[in-house]
Amino acid sequence: MNTGLDESSYRSLFLLDSFPSAVIDMATDEIREVNQAFEELMSLTSAELRGRRFDEVMEQTMEWTRARGKDGPELEVESSEAAPWKLVRLRRAATQEHERRADKLSSMAVMAAGISHDFNNALMAALPWADLLRRKHQEDASIQTATEHIRNAIFRARDITSLLLDFAQPAKPKRARQDLVSLVREQSIRAPATSPGIAIHFHSPTEAILVDVDKGQIGKVVEHLLRNALEAIASTGTIHIRVSRLDPKKRTENGLPQDREFGVIEVSDDGKGMSPEMLEHAFDPFFTTKDVRSGTGLGLSIVFRIIEEHGGTVRAESQVGSGTTIRVFLPTLRIPERPVVSDPGALHILLVDDEVPIVEGIQASLELNGVHVTAAGSGEEALGLLRNGLRPDGIVLDLGLPGMRGNEVHALIRAIDATVPIIISSGWTSGAEAVDLLTDGRTRLLQKPYDPEEILVELKKF
Repeated sequence: MNTGLDESSYRSLFLLDSFPSAVIDMATDEIREVNQAFEELMSLTSAELRGRRFDEVMEQTMEWTRARGKDGPELEVESSEAAPWKLVRLRRAATQEHERRADKLSSMAVMAAGISHDFNNALMAALPWADLLRRKHQEDASIQTATEHIRNAIFRARDITSLLLDFAQPAKPKRARQDLVSLVREQSIRAPATSPGIAIHFHSPTEAILVDVDKGQIGKVVEHLLRNALEAIASTGTIHIRVSRLDPKKRTENGLPQDREFGVIEVSDDGKGMSPEMLEHAFDPFFTTKDVRSGTGLGLSIVFRIIEEHGGTVRAESQVGSGTTIRVFLPTLRIPERPVVSDPGALHILLVDDEVPIVEGIQASLELNGVHVTAAGSGEEALGLLRNGLRPDGIVLDLGLPGMRGNEVHALIRAIDATVPIIISSGWTSGAEAVDLLTDGRTRLLQKPYDPEEILVELKKF
């Protein structure tokens, strides 16, 4: 549907806007499109809302809330028109201060997305060169150590940009396969500052425990659990962090299904502990055992929400004077380790990106593997090459191209070659603009920044 909105406006209003928004047909008053916030407000899906009259939906919502003894939401309606469409934004009537904060958060979401895109592109320009340096000096231990630190810093920065966007606009988990042991160990090393009297011990098996998780969000879980444990200890004490596989015999007592295997993150402390009454409310939003000036009471509720979204659960044990133990259960993967690319053969890849440092870095890195890379700085150039007979084994396509956008280029490539593998890359942390492109079964997504060899790994999956 052509709403008359350009891509940046659509992204701001529908993918990032924290206020419920809808596009209305001015001639019929029918709803044509809604964002996620609108769905949540109305407790209806976009499919259930499309085609219905806007005024009827609003009245039904008011009646539904009143029938349940609730006050109907006092909503203020903002609209702007660009025939034949009308854009409607809803907001609950609020105090001036509340409204100011909500507007500020919405603006931050748009700004955060833009910053994330540009910052991820900058990181992508640096990563291939670090990889190239590492591979050309494999006998030099000091260079190997230095480049590993650089790569770790780049990936850490990528996680920060993701958290920046999540702060302004909470998003669904962006999952990828991770080793739970390495993930928790890495986060434990970055534990909040501790007093000299508090010792932290990490325990884990030697083998990897594979899980399908959002690395940034699970890192946030570990951070919150550690912070709670540290705050529970007055001045001296011990914290134990354990990562393990759940014994199948213990699934039932933890309320877990019998047909799945689980990894466990356990954080225990010997601090002040909680009474049964306090433990009952430990995961409630805004519940805190600390002074209201020193805690928000959101830490454990955030942990619970994140783990629930990942298909897991959380359990807590505590006793006054004996400390607290919190266990997080996450489903583990049954798939084998990701294949190692040893011999890519005479692959030919068309790389479409307007950022010269990114193109040159990826090209140099892949050519060390014997891959032939043809570069195109725009969608128009890439399409010209394909129309003139270029037939690569795969295409890496940046979505944020100048001129013709990546999604348009994708559609025109498919008109030329319906089966060529396409890896779309994006610096937008949400990746939401890529979702519709992944439905053809021959397109995959790589979020910037990525290791150039991930291109070869992804091509092997087609």
